[in-house]
Amino acid sequence: MPTKARWRTGVLAVLALVSVGFIAWTTTADTDLSDTVAATAGLLIGAGSLAVGIMQLLQTPSAPKVSAVAEAAKLGDDIRQQWLDEATARSVGSAAILPVTWNVEVSEVADADQPDNPWQTVGMGMLNGDFTTAAEEIAKEYRRVDNGR
Repeated sequence: MPTKARWRTGVLAVLALVSVGFIAWTTTADTDLSDTVAATAGLLIGAGSLAVGIMQLLQTPSAPKVSAVAEAAKLGDDIRQQWLDEATARSVGSAAILPVTWNVEVSEVADADQPDNPWQTVGMGMLNGDFTTAAEEIAKEYRRVDNGR
């Protein structure tokens, strides 16, 4: 049994030979007769081409029916995976924190309700390592503030 490629090649070769023969005949035959035959052949070829196109359209398999629930579940899985990939890329779930440094300038600061009782803030700090250590450092710095603000 011939393969599809051989079958197509054979059909194209036959069409090419018929076309060359038809062109040779129309150039040498009677003008009225060749005009009539050419018009009829054009009509038949056009109708055949239309029929082939319609048959291909009708034979195109439709997409398989998928339920909305299945599509929603797939979308949810895809979005969840994207979020997990982003969280991993940005180290969202890790215990390490971003290193933070600060420098507090010396200045006299007073409460609005106690303008005659200024206090000075001086210091610099750095946070790095895990969250527990950083929280302890923040608490230590906070305890240094006299009025707890």
